[in-house]
Amino acid sequence: VPGGRHSLPLIGLLLGCLILGCSKSSSSTGSASGGTASASSQPSGFAVAGVLPADGAQGVSVTTPLQVIFNAEVDAASMSPGAVTLDDDVGPVQGSATLDPSDPRRAIFTPAGPLAPLRNHMITVAGGLRDTNGGSLSVTFRSTFRTGPQAGPGNTLLAGAAAVDATPRRGVPLAGFGGGHRRLPFPDLNPFDEHTFLRPSEGTHDPIFAKALVLSDGSNTAAIITLDAIATSRGIVIDAVRKAAARGVPLTEDQVMVCSSHTHSGPGAVTNLRFWELAAADLFVQHVFDAYTDAVAESLVRAWSDLGPAHLGTGSTSLRGVSKNRRASDSPFLTRDSIDDELGVIRVDRPDGTPVATVWNFALHGTALGSSNMHYSADIMGGASAFVQADVGGVALFANGAEGDISPLHGGFSGIDTGGRIIADAIIDLRRQTTTAASVVLRNYSEMVPFGDAVIDLSIQRTGGAMRQINFIQTLANLGINPGMSISLGSDWLENEFRFQAIRLGDTVIASVPGEAIHELGLQIKDAGRQLGFQRPFVFGLANGHMSYIATEREWHLGGYEGMATFFGARTANRVLDSATRVMTRVR
Repeated sequence: VPGGRHSLPLIGLLLGCLILGCSKSSSSTGSASGGTASASSQPSGFAVAGVLPADGAQGVSVTTPLQVIFNAEVDAASMSPGAVTLDDDVGPVQGSATLDPSDPRRAIFTPAGPLAPLRNHMITVAGGLRDTNGGSLSVTFRSTFRTGPQAGPGNTLLAGAAAVDATPRRGVPLAGFGGGHRRLPFPDLNPFDEHTFLRPSEGTHDPIFAKALVLSDGSNTAAIITLDAIATSRGIVIDAVRKAAARGVPLTEDQVMVCSSHTHSGPGAVTNLRFWELAAADLFVQHVFDAYTDAVAESLVRAWSDLGPAHLGTGSTSLRGVSKNRRASDSPFLTRDSIDDELGVIRVDRPDGTPVATVWNFALHGTALGSSNMHYSADIMGGASAFVQADVGGVALFANGAEGDISPLHGGFSGIDTGGRIIADAIIDLRRQTTTAASVVLRNYSEMVPFGDAVIDLSIQRTGGAMRQINFIQTLANLGINPGMSISLGSDWLENEFRFQAIRLGDTVIASVPGEAIHELGLQIKDAGRQLGFQRPFVFGLANGHMSYIATEREWHLGGYEGMATFFGARTANRVLDSATRVMTRVR
């Protein structure tokens, strides 16, 4: 549960709120046409007979001549600057239209430069253009085509990146801690407030970002979106991708990997899954969700618009002194130093060396700030990314690893500065050492995997941690008495089908995990990737959905916080490992 290690007392609140099904709430897009014709529907009289590229053409070269052929000679006097125009996904394309001197039935549009690659384009011929007999086009004519990749000589990789401020307004609750100072003593039932169970946020310490990186080799395209948020619900992914598609980004959900940083000071009120509403995110508010997914979609639109020739490389190193294992008190098999210390970096530059993006991957809980913090913050991961962007340039995107049992060593706002600087220096040094190439093997695959309904197991045997210190519970456990109960939750309470995804970048593979895997599972997934032949397997956690914690079978039976918050049974980790291995196999 994202609410932190001290949220177990909230189980009582959860049980008392099972009957609640309410949520506070406050777009649709459409198009209309009239007086237009397309290449497949032509009026009689003076009309457009054809276009080049053909209507609906795909993979058009960015230097292809653009021509409009009419069924009669065009009156040159009617060829005004706006008679033939070109637009793409971003807006008007600069250029000019003239008649072909050797064939006055042909108009040629000459762009000011090469067309943008991988964009939808529309040729428009304005009504009112006349032929030499005085006839005129009765309607506006439109035809569309899509450009292919044009990375340049010797370069087959395209990349674009963007960062968008997605910080909600003051008063929207923070998601992450369900107890402590964050929780109100009594629910706020004012329908005009954006909070119910949690206190309203009081401002912004540092911005909450949505960041996107799009990679394409012309045949395959993959996008990585990182969010300064507690977790990723599939609803956010679906809505953001839909909105980006409506604005001309031709990507499907399967092509996009969305990862959350797990900051505990990010936006609340953006999930309608009841368990998270009650536990640590507060009730869903439609207009807060809409504004947030608008920002996520905007990051993808801008990254798509930024596509251009790029070089890419990956690297990894060991980073210690910034994290610790927080589960050592619950497991005899773990110590404070039981961590995954691998820091991974994906370096993306323009051919001239200008930084486009730095994706960094490390296992770390976003809990440098505690429940007393009431200001939006990207926590220690956001601090590190800010340092990288300031020192290197481009966009720094953080993808969390298997952080389920890993906490930061540095706390508070001062800890964000101290720990963030240590992490950033390691990222910058690793980036500098990482070599890049103009061409990499790019593959992307994902599949949905059902897990069945979630089950909350409240047996004393598995409580562990602080609850074991209660004398009565300790006595029952010593006597071998294990009273308890299990609660089964349907898909309106917790997601129960998850999208597993793998992205191959040359000899590196990224495997998504839809939740908070403990570090042992992360190491197992990486080992599976190496057995498949990949040099660098990276685990991107909290991606494409959220199943809560994922403890290994041994740790599930030991119980404690991470074990009890693994809601899909003792073999959850085994199923996650199998699913991650399967999608990695598909991109070999």
